[in-house]
Amino acid sequence: MRGFEERQYSDSPVFEEPGNQVETIPSREIIGQSPDIKFVVTDHNLRYPENNSLNQQRTLYTEMKRHGMDSIRFDWDWKEIMPSVNGQNPEVITRYIKAMGIMKEVGMEPPVLVLSNPPDWATQLYKTNKGEFFKAYSEYINLVGDALRQAGLSFNSAQIFNEINHVFLFKFVNLEDLPEITRIVREGLAKAQPDVKLSTSLIVSNINDLVAKAKSLPTTSELLGQHGQLLKDNFDLVSLDYYPGVWHRPGFNPKKVYKQLDALKEIFLELDRMGLDFEIGEVGFPSNEPYNTEKNQRYFYDVFFKEFRKMLVDFKVAGVRLPKWVGLYESQDEANVAFGGMTEKLLSIPGVSKATTLAPNPEHAFGLKNNAGEAKSILKGRRAGPKQRFRRKKFKDISGQELPRLAEIIRYVKRPFTKDGVEGAQVRSK
Repeated sequence: MRGFEERQYSDSPVFEEPGNQVETIPSREIIGQSPDIKFVVTDHNLRYPENNSLNQQRTLYTEMKRHGMDSIRFDWDWKEIMPSVNGQNPEVITRYIKAMGIMKEVGMEPPVLVLSNPPDWATQLYKTNKGEFFKAYSEYINLVGDALRQAGLSFNSAQIFNEINHVFLFKFVNLEDLPEITRIVREGLAKAQPDVKLSTSLIVSNINDLVAKAKSLPTTSELLGQHGQLLKDNFDLVSLDYYPGVWHRPGFNPKKVYKQLDALKEIFLELDRMGLDFEIGEVGFPSNEPYNTEKNQRYFYDVFFKEFRKMLVDFKVAGVRLPKWVGLYESQDEANVAFGGMTEKLLSIPGVSKATTLAPNPEHAFGLKNNAGEAKSILKGRRAGPKQRFRRKKFKDISGQELPRLAEIIRYVKRPFTKDGVEGAQVRSK
């Protein structure tokens, strides 16, 4: 059985399952144009300078590039840049700028900037005095724009806020204020880069939609129906965060959950009909034991991206626009805290976060590396089957190193379409 060799895309991709079972897609002549899709990974290490030096970041970015990442997605946290109303933290800005310089040095494309995480004082100011809030927000964006201009650094796109349809996590500005927000951002960032590309993100989650209905709030699809024109008028693209098996649960059989992309396809198609470009902002799966393991995380990436590739083919045949970027969540594990308030306190109790898979802490154990910086299984080479442990060929990149599993998967996603857009016969198991 053959896998991804250095000869471009001429062999059948191998997909792993727990227990060293595999699935193959039959080989077929591959010709035509490749999907123009970039891969980006979210990195939150810059929030923890005490644990991650810039030299460590250089190593991380170099490794992420080898694993197939084109770029890095990271936050320019408002609460870190302006911790108080009249206070600024130039050290944070300097660290962000130096990190972007390292990304460029190691050959990464310009990063995706996330302009989010407002400080508490700004959240309160929005409630009491919107005029003063907009002035403060403009100061924050101008700090970002000035820093980028002075450093001569560019960015791919800037995301404003995070998951604006999230019932629990998005409690900041009203959607009708987004036009003023986007105006401020375009004006401030144009100092560094005139062709500013703005995005915002939505979470695709049946759990979130169920809670929205219970609270008489719009589901994701309903929000697009009600505010689609607002999004189209103010943003260049929409990012979708999708966590099958975590926030989205169409069933409890992992083999079916990871393969079920209907909800994602539905929103993609709605955005296409609206004339909006789209991307996957974040997709991932945790490895926190005992309920999830590195083997399951690796299996998730295998299965999800096999189905994702099928979706690309379907879209290509139907004339639907394709996602521009695919974002993985995340480069390295963070601490097991995220929500704030009582939820965070509960999840911080030893054993509680492992006692449920229905509401896991979304910041915990999603990394491609653990919090010590050690690579998880998805970043390692081919796993040998029980009867092939000493016989299976190791596939190598052009430097002679064994090709990491994630790099194999990404190469498969980017392989050119066939002449008629069809991938070949139905998937078979071996």
